[in-house]
Amino acid sequence: MSDDLLYKFRSFNDYGLRLLIDREVYFASPEELNDPLDGQMSLADAVKRLIDDEADPSTKDQLIRLAGIPMPVGGSEYRDTPILEAIDISTKISSILSFSKSPCDPLMWSHYSDAHRGFCVGFFRTSLFESVKADFEKGGGLVITSPINYRTHPSPPSQIKEIATNLRNAMVNKPSAQDFEQFKIQIMNKVGALVQTKLTEKDARWGYEMETRFILNRTHGPVAFNPSDVRQIIFGLKTSKENCRTVRNILRGPDWEHIDFLQVRHRTNSFEFELVEQSKA
Repeated sequence: MSDDLLYKFRSFNDYGLRLLIDREVYFASPEELNDPLDGQMSLADAVKRLIDDEADPSTKDQLIRLAGIPMPVGGSEYRDTPILEAIDISTKISSILSFSKSPCDPLMWSHYSDAHRGFCVGFFRTSLFESVKADFEKGGGLVITSPINYRTHPSPPSQIKEIATNLRNAMVNKPSAQDFEQFKIQIMNKVGALVQTKLTEKDARWGYEMETRFILNRTHGPVAFNPSDVRQIIFGLKTSKENCRTVRNILRGPDWEHIDFLQVRHRTNSFEFELVEQSKA
């Protein structure tokens, strides 16, 4: 299993096959994801906890003020919006493409590939990322890639206190125009870090997925990929020979000649699976 390969599990149905036929991957909104807490944790609630737990009166005052301070920079959707609310808005308009780093996990095949009857696409992470990045950055978008951080509790938003302090200092010291531009960059970097934390943190019970994400700061939808971004097609333990042939037929032609076709196999005397080369049916 290569460190540069990421795996997308699909059921054998029209939606699953469209990925190969249309050569597109789909970036979902946080609300479309199957974890109802994914990207939905409210920073306002986290700040309330910080305020309740804060012993220093000055810091507590800064945190209270932060909840009502408008964004110092941003598009029209953020104008006159309190920073914490703006971070939640930025999270909601982001979109996510999820992968697993494990092609042999039995739960992934059960949950995302029709109980081992579907297939899995192995993408080159670096190549696919560059394809997506080129497509979105030419339109002013931004894409990042990050593994999921699995935790038993949401991480404390450490940047919140830094933002509060920076804003307080700016109001007191009244920075020059040049310093204010640098100040805005610092604030936006911290806001971006908070959004990324919200979108890359999940309950530890999801850890079996071994998830890595591509995240766009734009609304959801399909994004084209190149056949060269694909390295493997893996068929499930119960994928029928007929369905295997259908996938192979879709991928006939010179664009797909480099692909390896593999099959999941049960490893004898264990609960583990392994990959073997699939002979042409």
